[in-house]
Amino acid sequence: MYVTNEKANKDPPLNSKSASLRKTQNEIKIIFPIFAVFMTTVSATMANSIVQKQDFSAVFGSPASLTFDRFNMSGTLTSVEIVFNLQIEGGTLIIDNDSDSNVSGTFEFGIQGSISSIEVNLPDSSLETWVFYSGVFNLDSNVGDGKGDYDPSAPDGVQYSGGSESGDKSWLVNNMSWNDYIGTGTYNVVVSIAPWLDCGSFDNLEYAITTPVSTSGYVEVAYTYVPEPATITTMLCAGAFALIKRKNSKNRPFCGEGFLYIKPI
Repeated sequence: MYVTNEKANKDPPLNSKSASLRKTQNEIKIIFPIFAVFMTTVSATMANSIVQKQDFSAVFGSPASLTFDRFNMSGTLTSVEIVFNLQIEGGTLIIDNDSDSNVSGTFEFGIQGSISSIEVNLPDSSLETWVFYSGVFNLDSNVGDGKGDYDPSAPDGVQYSGGSESGDKSWLVNNMSWNDYIGTGTYNVVVSIAPWLDCGSFDNLEYAITTPVSTSGYVEVAYTYVPEPATITTMLCAGAFALIKRKNSKNRPFCGEGFLYIKPI
């Protein structure tokens, strides 16, 4: 026999293959349980959110209908949240004291908004919120103007012009109603608004909104869910086997690499 150093263009000996296979099996036995624990932890924390936002511009007496998609993803729903936003601009309020006494108080004027639906169960039958301007008035007794004239002139009257205000309120849908939000297709929610005005309770105090406020806003529906465990398992297992394969490939001689072996005569 003689010794030579040739290019490796043949498969490694059978016992080398067996050793490599056993090594791979052992690595799988060690790595797979680790990935299983990791998968459980990741699936519990890998929460995703789908947020749908629909804007509206509404006027009193003309409800706005907004359309939303149902939850149709591969995963487990964990919450459904609804956010209702109202924004107001402008508007004019007049307060006129026609009594024989001075009056002082506070005023509020703006919008009361509500959303409802006949297709899904909301946290309440009607979800309501208010956005308004507020202030203080101090008026003298009547100085001669007649009742019902809504005179804003001082010292027994005042006029307030609104600027801009906004506010929102959120609700979580009870999990007993989640089935209404799951599946294909869409559902509608209806936004309704009404004027809001409160100047307290005084005899012979006249007040009125002479210029309505402009109203806009949005409704937001957010689904929070955890992806299906099977999806996460597939990704993690693929990653584990890829790592093992890459590690073994580095240890195995490739065609073109030289190695020393004994060639029989």
